[in-house]
Amino acid sequence: QEARRKQAEEEARRKAWEQAQEARRKQTEQETKNKQDNKISSATIFNDIKQDYKDIREEEKKHSFLRRHKYLDKKFQKNLGPYFDLNDNKDVMVFNFYRGTVHALKESFYQLKKLTHISKDSLPKYIIRNRRVIGTIVAAGILTSNLLGNGNNQPEPIMEPTNVTTYESYMNSRLLLMRDHTLKAGDTLSQLAEAAGISTWYLADLNGLQVNQIIRAGDKIKIPYNISKDDLDYYRTLIAVDENTTLDKILEEYETDIDTLLLLNPDNIIVTYNPYEVYTIIGNTLYVPNFVKEQELESMKRL
Repeated sequence: QEARRKQAEEEARRKAWEQAQEARRKQTEQETKNKQDNKISSATIFNDIKQDYKDIREEEKKHSFLRRHKYLDKKFQKNLGPYFDLNDNKDVMVFNFYRGTVHALKESFYQLKKLTHISKDSLPKYIIRNRRVIGTIVAAGILTSNLLGNGNNQPEPIMEPTNVTTYESYMNSRLLLMRDHTLKAGDTLSQLAEAAGISTWYLADLNGLQVNQIIRAGDKIKIPYNISKDDLDYYRTLIAVDENTTLDKILEEYETDIDTLLLLNPDNIIVTYNPYEVYTIIGNTLYVPNFVKEQELESMKRL
């Protein structure tokens, strides 16, 4: 009986040892598998992030900064360029300031619009897509913390208002007269631009031409005259009209367009729609543009 008892105890210890070894082996296998799964998971996440970044970069290339802003810049220069004298440093500075502001607002709206992808993108892809906005916000937060955390609680000095010409007051003091000029032999873009007080580059761009492009006699070209309201009398002439006078003849003879005539004669030309625009002359006189060369204006003022 003692021998059987010892044999049973030995058998129990052997089975316990085998079970412990088996449990240790399974634990080791599970740890190894977990490590492998973690490696695979990390690699998968890294590959997913890498693919997300690649996809975002492809989207950004299709809608690059230059592509987004090229048309806006051209439209801005076409619509507002005539109101500025681009040969004058002050006008150039104001023009470029508003030009930069428009581009900054355009880019801000574009970047902020990407924040709406929060319901479509995964978290890594969303962060990649909006990295510039997030970076700007973080930088602004750090800068604000540094400024407000310097312990200087003294009130800021009140700055006295300065007498700065605003864009609105500048625009209200100007008039745009448009000349529809038929090119003659000897005309050059630089001469026409100088006479109107604008740059050759702007005149060429307004008419879809290159600065060094050859122009031919007989072609028509638009030339903007951005004048001060104070100088209006030098740029207009009063003529007599009768029942045989037509606006088409006036436009052709004085090389201008209907908008300029309406600007010079707000009370003497009535516009009706039937269903198209119909222009009717009221009275016996009309103002027509007199496109004075900028070089001659000062001489005329001194007379």
